[in-house]
Amino acid sequence: MPNKTFLNLPIEKQEEIIEISLQVFCKHDYESASLNEIISKLGIAKGSFYRYFDTKSELYSYLIEYSVRKKSAYIDEHVDLTTTDVFELFKNTMFHHLKFDLIYPIYGKFLLQVFTQDNLRRQAFSKHLKAPSIIRGLIIRAQNEETLRKDMDVDFIMHCMFRAATGLDDYMAEMTGINHKRLIDEAADLDINDDELMSIFDMLVKFLKHGFLTKQ
Repeated sequence: MPNKTFLNLPIEKQEEIIEISLQVFCKHDYESASLNEIISKLGIAKGSFYRYFDTKSELYSYLIEYSVRKKSAYIDEHVDLTTTDVFELFKNTMFHHLKFDLIYPIYGKFLLQVFTQDNLRRQAFSKHLKAPSIIRGLIIRAQNEETLRKDMDVDFIMHCMFRAATGLDDYMAEMTGINHKRLIDEAADLDINDDELMSIFDMLVKFLKHGFLTKQ
């Protein structure tokens, strides 16, 4: 975590350090990312940087926490967390999860890299995101009201829902030639609108409903 010296910096300077650090960690994996490159890009003395963070690991952990909090705040702002429709909440959460990555590609790219390469630190995601716990509660409620099948474990349903959503990356790549990483890298150059993105999540929800809803 950062030292007080970092937290006492003007917000603009903190954001510059965060932005440049993210750029370096996105260009390299954790092991090959160099603090010297970050320090050089910032144009500061090495001693000054170590007044902000003691180690590369502490900087990296802070970048994860900062990025996840930023993404969580965006999702909370754009998704109605008071809805009682578990599938609507799930769909909108996943849609804005992707939208955040397109609007803030440096954060999206960094978090995608952490998620795919760092099993230990990916736990930071769940600590800050509210939607998964709300979705879990809605699943339990729907099972109690017998609108969702009760013969399936809640955690199994959650696992299937989120695994299916992450699997959309393969589907998009196969059908359009555009995967999550390319979306982040080339968002400004790709002609993809919100309706096109939402239609993919609509199809996913239709699939999930037929698999989990009781017969009416």
